[in-house]
Amino acid sequence: MSRQVKNLINPKLGLTPQTATSTQTGTGIDCSGYDEVVYVLMVGAVSGTSPTLDVKIQESDAVGGTYADISGAAFAQVTTATHQLHLDTRVNSAKPWQRVVGTITGSSPSFALAVPMLRVNPALQPAAAGA
Repeated sequence: MSRQVKNLINPKLGLTPQTATSTQTGTGIDCSGYDEVVYVLMVGAVSGTSPTLDVKIQESDAVGGTYADISGAAFAQVTTATHQLHLDTRVNSAKPWQRVVGTITGSSPSFALAVPMLRVNPALQPAAAGA
């Protein structure tokens, strides 16, 4: 069985590309069967007075379950434009659902942002791309 890079990663969107003016909570993504997830925080234009963006990763045992912060899984606070940061998290087999929460504060804040995620190192390779 080939271990090509394309077979070892499975991309999803933790937060879709958007211009956000308030806190954003992504949909839970099932990460079961993967060892880790790499998140990339991409920020373009930022406006407002004293705008702040705090992005963290949470986990749960079910998509509609209770989510809790993953210890150490938070990006450095963003206050200015043009950032690309990455963060790695391990997948807890008891709580394989992960989601992104971006808390936005300030006076009339606005952040052009996206948070793609790469689920990596599957125990078994997916049968088809995008599975």
